[in-house]
Amino acid sequence: MSLAALPLVRHRTWAATESVAVILEGRADNLGDEVVSFGLPLPFGLLHDSAKVRIVDERGAEVRAAVKSLEPWRTGGRDGSIRSLLIQFRLSFSKQKTQRVVVRFNTRRSHSEATFVPVSQTLIDESGLKGPRVAAILPADWLCASGVVGPQVPATQSGEYSSYDRFVEKNFPGSLAYLDSKVYSEWLFDRTTCYYKMYVRTGDGGSKATFHFCPHCGAIVHWQLGDNPEHVAVPVGAFADPGFPAPTFSVYGERMHSWVGLPPDIEHWA
Repeated sequence: MSLAALPLVRHRTWAATESVAVILEGRADNLGDEVVSFGLPLPFGLLHDSAKVRIVDERGAEVRAAVKSLEPWRTGGRDGSIRSLLIQFRLSFSKQKTQRVVVRFNTRRSHSEATFVPVSQTLIDESGLKGPRVAAILPADWLCASGVVGPQVPATQSGEYSSYDRFVEKNFPGSLAYLDSKVYSEWLFDRTTCYYKMYVRTGDGGSKATFHFCPHCGAIVHWQLGDNPEHVAVPVGAFADPGFPAPTFSVYGERMHSWVGLPPDIEHWA
């Protein structure tokens, strides 16, 4: 299998960012003084202390908030920077159903809430099937940079992939309709477990690699080495580019099937 090892651009692009804007959409019929509760994925290396997170409203005033780390990034078996946060605060939506707040990083909060409200109390109904009373909408480029859906770029920046779209529509009819959908009732399934699955393999030398694969077709989407987490390996077949350059070296050639063909001038490492 041919692959391309790509450094995670998000580490350099977002690691020094100071803030991210979040759009809040009130969705319940009887909106009033609401508890806004959402998870915020973070790029690698951005934040190490959840106390250094401030929420600022549209007037520029700090909002009293409860913030805690949910999960760390792990590098070489050790905890690194914070990978995701739980953020909660109160805002009034009785007069304005759509609002904007800014989450600012690496600046200590002046006003903190000591306790968290159970997420079940922030939903429209007890079953949770209708979603939250207030939905938090994150920028597409932030979601891509955070790594929550793997090495991706926003659709608005990726250009046209008509051949790939035709392939998806042929094999999964109607599955692309969500791109323009305004229906949010399926919000419970809009999370990372639906983007890809993963498993871990241990190499001959003891190092571990985490492989991520598509839950629909089983194809490997990308993988990361445990001792080199800042790089992602992506199979060339995952790129919608039939003119992708040929590989320049191969590894584990002694395990290669006899019917596999490689460029004649390729360098063999093992």
